Amino acid sequence: MAVVFLDPLADPEWDLRLEGVPGATVFHSRAWAAVLARAYGFPRQYATVEQGHDLQAMLPIVEVPFIGLKSRAVSLPFSDHVPAVAVDRAAASSMLKQVLALGGARGWRSLELRGGVCDQPGAVPSGRYYRHELSLLTDESEMFARLKATVRTAVRKAEASGVTIERTQGGSGLVRFLRLNERTRRRHGVPPQPAKFFAALDDVILGPQIGEIWLAAQAGRPLGAALFLRHGAQVTFKYGCSDERFQNLRANDLLMWRAICDFAGRGIQRLCLGRTDLHHEGLRRFKAGFGAMEERLDYHQYDFKRAAFTAEAGDKSAWYGGVFRIMPLWMNRFLGKLLYRYAA
Repeated sequence: MAVVFLDPLADPEWDLRLEGVPGATVFHSRAWAAVLARAYGFPRQYATVEQGHDLQAMLPIVEVPFIGLKSRAVSLPFSDHVPAVAVDRAAASSMLKQVLALGGARGWRSLELRGGVCDQPGAVPSGRYYRHELSLLTDESEMFARLKATVRTAVRKAEASGVTIERTQGGSGLVRFLRLNERTRRRHGVPPQPAKFFAALDDVILGPQIGEIWLAAQAGRPLGAALFLRHGAQVTFKYGCSDERFQNLRANDLLMWRAICDFAGRGIQRLCLGRTDLHHEGLRRFKAGFGAMEERLDYHQYDFKRAAFTAEAGDKSAWYGGVFRIMPLWMNRFLGKLLYRYAA
């Protein structure tokens, strides 16, 4: 079976066809492709193997340009876990082998694979992370018992402190989320995503109710927020943010617990809690505290000039993280608008 590159935005039945391929997530969907296209204008080159009208295998790829250099291909930018999906492992392996051959012919500088099994010769991880996934139960008391004792205490403390939780589909909820997100991104030493990215999310994901924002507050004061994306029976926790001055209220623990209960009540079966850096022990404990299963998440990068996979690189963010932390918010916003397309 030959690989064909397709644009999911040119196929109105893309998501329907995707239903027949095991392992597909919201990042493989037409809606996520539309968000990336509207926000950053990335050319889309989704590798597919078809049998008739049915998808047998698929790897979503976009080309990320850089001034004066060949484009690099990524599967996918700003997406934590995007494995190649296929009806069987042999189809996925065959597809990836053909993608590497075609990538050289197309003049790509490199191809980054974010998650999934990479069984190509010489494949070594270029990045290592954790990912967490939580199976949701219909029995709320059983889910509460599954929480770590520290999380149960945190949930009760937030409730006793008058923390309230609200679910929204954008609008004023998105505005409140963005304020907390900017504060959190600066605290982590990275600029906030450009406004047009969240405008695309609002239009393509939140408006059609493919995603939702959850907010925690006390007496009207925003304390924390989370943005979730939905695909079939799975929900993905994409972004979380908070006001660190009020972390003692444990608002985000209550927010996540209420969201878990709500998702389970709506028939959602799995909650993916996203990627965690190996050194981020606090975030790792937060996710594990809800009973999530942990597994390693490896990225792989193929260098077409060397015709080989490149080994794991060191953390290059240390030097610029401190710079972003001391910059005023308006400058962080400007740099986010300028740089995100190239840093995908």
